[in-house]
Amino acid sequence: MVWGEVGLVVEVRVCNQTHHPYMHGSSSCNSLVRAQAWHLQQPNGGSMSLSKRPRPVDDAIPAPKRLCANVRDLYASNEISARRTQSLINDMHAAGVAHCPAASRNIDAPNLARTLRRRLLKATFWPPAYQARVRVLDRFSEKEELQTVALQLPHEVLPVLQRLGNAAKLREEVSMDFLSLEHLLYCQSQSGVQDMIGFGLHCDGVPHSWDREESCEVFSMSFPGLGGAWKNLRIPLFSIPHSSFSENTWDDLMEVIAWSLRYLWQGKYPSQRHDNLPFKENARKRNAAKDLGLHACLVEIRGDWKMLAETFHLPRWNEKGGICWSCTCNNKQVVTACIACRLAQQRDEIGRGWEG
Repeated sequence: MVWGEVGLVVEVRVCNQTHHPYMHGSSSCNSLVRAQAWHLQQPNGGSMSLSKRPRPVDDAIPAPKRLCANVRDLYASNEISARRTQSLINDMHAAGVAHCPAASRNIDAPNLARTLRRRLLKATFWPPAYQARVRVLDRFSEKEELQTVALQLPHEVLPVLQRLGNAAKLREEVSMDFLSLEHLLYCQSQSGVQDMIGFGLHCDGVPHSWDREESCEVFSMSFPGLGGAWKNLRIPLFSIPHSSFSENTWDDLMEVIAWSLRYLWQGKYPSQRHDNLPFKENARKRNAAKDLGLHACLVEIRGDWKMLAETFHLPRWNEKGGICWSCTCNNKQVVTACIACRLAQQRDEIGRGWEG
């Protein structure tokens, strides 16, 4: 069983796909990871929409390719079933449409969805999912157990973006706040690499059940320096149902992420897995100890207070021993300070009103 497979489906549509047995069936979607949809303002003028319902292709693409991309997008978005998708593909073959997304096949064939998904994934440029053993909570027995979780690794995602997109765009700093920029400049001075990429990590809960009572924790990669339409770009790294988190789940996941970030800093592919075992995948064996072609550093982590407390064991808002990581401030002192700030603000507003 593999948990947390997250697909980037045609122009970064986030799909919380998982084989987790507790998830509602209609919430899962097919992990059609198509790196061809990535155009980080390429020299040929390509661009990518970041709206919630982006179009899979633009009108400049030839009609046959546009039709095939639309069929892939419908299936990847869970708007049509595998049976219906295969029926459309069969009709495309009968009509002589070029660039069909998959071969013609009987719609009553066994394992149709699995076969179709594999065929659509065949041409992807994204690296294979990295599988790690993580301690999670069994919601039925309420006991902690080891399960396999699928992740995308930051040190494998960034080289793909640089190779298929615009390397200069990834290194933008126009939207970076002064603290993130200060840390990036510090990392550049310490490493001696002046074109280092600054990226961030982001975590948030995403409802996945029909009644929105259950959610998945989606951990993604962001680029705080990007401006304009690109400032909200996020790349999902893993997703796990919140009910499956045990006391040690975040620690195991962060161990894998930290291992990947260390190699991003060094600018090299790792020679072995995070648990010191040899790689099983041929692609990772070929790249072992080779240069990434880039250097990158983590400049910020975004999330709510609850996420930071669970992930990095920072103090919670109601802890008696203090709620701040750097001082002894408690929750009552924060409330008093907030009240004083509001009163001062009200006095200023009243004063400005009299002056007007």
